[in-house]
Amino acid sequence: MGTVDNNVLWSLALVLLLMSLAFNSVIKLITKERGKKNYAR
Repeated sequence: MGTVDNNVLWSLALVLLLMSLAFNSVIKLITKERGKKNYAR
């Protein structure tokens, strides 16, 4: 197991996790403001 490859894989996993969390929080904020009008059908 190369340490460089392991570090690259872990860093990519952490970056993807942070990006997904930020994306979900942004979507939640957007749906909080506009969700009442769109989903009230």
